[in-house]
Amino acid sequence: MFCSNCGNKVADGVNFCSSCGNKMSADAVNEVATPAEKANSIEILEEKYPPMREARELFDACNIEEAIECYEMVLNIYEMEDSERAEVFYILGQCYFMCYQLNDDNEKFDSAIEQYTMAIVYDEFNDKYYSARGEAYYDKWDYEVKTYDAAIEDFTKAIELRKDASYYHSRGNIYSFTVPFYIKKEEMDAIIHRKEREYLEATIRNIKEERYSAAIEDFTKAIELRGNAFDYSSRGGVYKKKEDYNAAIEDFTKAIELGGDYSDYHSCAEAYFEKGNYHDAMKYAERALELVKLNFDKSYMENILEDIKELNDKLKERIRYSTLPEEPKKRKVIVLLKHEDIADSLETEWIKSPNITVLEYPINSNSPIIENALYQSLDDKGLIESGAILVQSPYNLNVYEDAKDVENLIHSNVLRKYNIFATFCGILGATRIGSKQFESEQNSASIEGSGQAGYKLVGADFNINSELENRLSQELEMDIEYDGNPNPDIEEAKKYLLDNYVSNDEVLKSLLEDRARSGNKIKSKKISFSLTSESMQSLKLLGKIRLGFFNAEGNYASKVNTLRNLKVSLSVEFGQG
Repeated sequence: MFCSNCGNKVADGVNFCSSCGNKMSADAVNEVATPAEKANSIEILEEKYPPMREARELFDACNIEEAIECYEMVLNIYEMEDSERAEVFYILGQCYFMCYQLNDDNEKFDSAIEQYTMAIVYDEFNDKYYSARGEAYYDKWDYEVKTYDAAIEDFTKAIELRKDASYYHSRGNIYSFTVPFYIKKEEMDAIIHRKEREYLEATIRNIKEERYSAAIEDFTKAIELRGNAFDYSSRGGVYKKKEDYNAAIEDFTKAIELGGDYSDYHSCAEAYFEKGNYHDAMKYAERALELVKLNFDKSYMENILEDIKELNDKLKERIRYSTLPEEPKKRKVIVLLKHEDIADSLETEWIKSPNITVLEYPINSNSPIIENALYQSLDDKGLIESGAILVQSPYNLNVYEDAKDVENLIHSNVLRKYNIFATFCGILGATRIGSKQFESEQNSASIEGSGQAGYKLVGADFNINSELENRLSQELEMDIEYDGNPNPDIEEAKKYLLDNYVSNDEVLKSLLEDRARSGNKIKSKKISFSLTSESMQSLKLLGKIRLGFFNAEGNYASKVNTLRNLKVSLSVEFGQG
């Protein structure tokens, strides 16, 4: 397809011309842009100069070379007014430019420029001729700065003659899309003249600022004059290059409202992605994918489809590593890693664990996770930092401790477990808890795959050593008296176990069942239970983590093998009714 406004080739299935922003509709597009569609005066000229009708018919039949010969004959055999001659030169320019586009023939491009220039010579106040030559300069694939400068000069002249939205749009495109070529020219110049790096960097910043600002100004003018979807989309693209993602999203959204196509959804997804708002990015990326698939019979869509699929895959990965699961069992351990460290760990087994959540660090300020209450509590405690490994409390699934302070982690968990037991006994109507024995035993469990060559494991020494045991034995209150209750509230006791996540503890369950029996006359019961069983499960999970890129202080997996289970044996006495 070809745009009926500027004559440039346009890909099938798009709604707007990428050169001038003209809306592509059934009455605005033909398989070939004919000269008759380029000027209202053509019919009059054909009446006056009959061979022009034959030339147009040849053009319509795609016999462009023969059409050129016919138009050139008209110029040679007829005496014409300057404005008429200018129009024929313009049509010839369109013909030659079409040959260039179809065959990438540089000689035809030069001929097109010559014809447009002759049209300007005969009618220097016709904006259309400057616009056509400007489009030709912009469309030339030599990536020469001087060619783009010539294009800008022509559109500037066209705008002086008539303030048309398509002229502003085309000049905005040139300012925006040619920035890399101007930068390349400066880089080559810096090498040749041995300019300082600081000078080059400053020059590049100035090029970007000046040309992107000029592009935004032109697209804004086009929006004021016309305001179609492509005008907003193009300005949004420049804002995205300037990393003003909020402004970009606003423009892409407006373009979508005005009938934009898959490219606006794709661009909006990319802008949200750069902001770190991966969930909104995914919504737009999925819609872009749907729209592209609708046109997948078009061969030009294949690369576009791959680009959008690649973005979708990146978003799925980023969403996975920017979300705190609601299910506590999926976040027994939280690991914060930089993006490159996550990439290095993707093939390891530990990162696939259903109980370990990995978050990408740093956390983007636009990510929805910022509003998550759990994340906020972790941040308030100063736990959000690169390389942090956070362990979930077994007794409060929204409380975490830094795994590097393992001794404190075990210490607090032991105290918490004993306090849960003591309170539970009180609910069951106990009158007294008396300690009989406080001991530790070697944990014989092993961690599969520990000590692999080539790996270091994050961690610290977390043996329950004699120093910690002595500290705990002094802090645990081993002789507690209660008022007692001969008629315990069994439902309240059940709820208490559930609220503290120890309802599966066999010892506590057995004690509950004993007190729940009708007519229970139990006076006392000897109990032996572990104070560290839940902590050990968390530490075993930590033992699977392998992070070869950290300067680790210890080795979790090897330490777990020497972990000792801390147990307490005691008697519980109950009052009788």
